[in-house]
Amino acid sequence: MLAPAKPINCPLASCLAWSACPTKKFTNCSDSELSLFRLPPSAPVTTPSTDTINRFDLYLRATSVLDSVFSHSPARNVAMPLDTSTYSMALLRVDGRRWNELRRLHAQIRTQSASDGSSYLEMGHTKVLCVVTGPTEKLASQRMASSSSSSLLDVNISIAGFSSVDRKRPSRTDKRVSEMAFTVQQSLNKAVHAAIFPNSTISISLTVLSQDGSLLASLFNAATLALVDAGIPMSDYVTACTSGSTSSYAAADDAADPLLDLNRQEEQELPFLTVATLGGSDRVCALVCESRVQVSRLEGMLAVGVDGCKQVRTLLDRVIRERGAKMIEEGAIARGDVVGAGDEMDTEED
Repeated sequence: MLAPAKPINCPLASCLAWSACPTKKFTNCSDSELSLFRLPPSAPVTTPSTDTINRFDLYLRATSVLDSVFSHSPARNVAMPLDTSTYSMALLRVDGRRWNELRRLHAQIRTQSASDGSSYLEMGHTKVLCVVTGPTEKLASQRMASSSSSSLLDVNISIAGFSSVDRKRPSRTDKRVSEMAFTVQQSLNKAVHAAIFPNSTISISLTVLSQDGSLLASLFNAATLALVDAGIPMSDYVTACTSGSTSSYAAADDAADPLLDLNRQEEQELPFLTVATLGGSDRVCALVCESRVQVSRLEGMLAVGVDGCKQVRTLLDRVIRERGAKMIEEGAIARGDVVGAGDEMDTEED
């Protein structure tokens, strides 16, 4: 029995303690049950009236109903883990795509006339804006830091605070942003003919407006379009895409199917990698994998990613050709000034 003490006159505290007590008598309530409501073990609680208990039960039922309704709303499911158990039934992903389908890709070049080159790219709901400035002369500090006399690519990535559901703006010293900028810079250096512009700097500014998966791949593709628009000589397009697996690492399923172009929900649960290729060949210039994956799945994921890069290259090449044809029609450039990538020139033998 609890020692008598001054009763608590708060109806809500009485109802909370009343609902927590299994026997509806405070003689058998444990210390842990009473401590949940910050009630001292030696303090008895007055038994609430029947009307108060009925109203409190109605409140609990209404709260549980509202909880069940709002738990299925899209806003609550944004950060929830993805349920991939339905893939084996219909072989369709959460957004209705098959395993080898790309998301909608929309791209534009020459979006900002004041810059040397610019582009805008959408891969699904991931939106990236790129601006290229240069070539410009190197600064004195850059000349001292660089041992070679060739041009230097300077890549800066800025992520908007409203680009994701976190509503958090990363700082310029963010480690992940710095790693992505370094990866883009090193990969594009392999495609750009830097020896043509000695002692010069080419600045690439990337702004992320929205994030929905395949962020690094979108940065690669947007930078490639902007470099082509700026007239920077390149050996070929640098295109990137993501690929993943239908089962997580913990599932240990060697028969898992590979997936192409993952969205944000799929990246939160499934293992994936980002692959960038040079041109329409199978030459890989960048491969980034930040998740644990079985070695047996890696070959299939890489093959699907390389095939996705070829599809992306076809789409980007179409955008550039359409823009070039439009500029020729408007008279901005002469017809013989530009030779499209992949055009064959006939030669006559004497």
